Amino acid sequence: MTIYVVQYKRSGEDYQAAIFATKEEAEGNARRFLYTLLCDHYGKALVTLSGMQSLACLKEFCSDTDLAYIEITTHNLPQE
Repeated sequence: MTIYVVQYKRSGEDYQAAIFATKEEAEGNARRFLYTLLCDHYGKALVTLSGMQSLACLKEFCSDTDLAYIEITTHNLPQE
């Protein structure tokens, strides 16, 4: 069984983690976290107009500006 772990943090805070069964769920959660953070910080209109919609763009911008950090890792659990 494969699980996807999303580790995320806002600048200055400790990491938190969430576990998902699918890659799509993990990426969707990561994207929502970063998008919401940017909208709260810069305003939804500006974020929408900037075209930052993909997870890769959101992740890069948040990391480069020291707003937030996020990693998605894959783990294979032993079958019983």
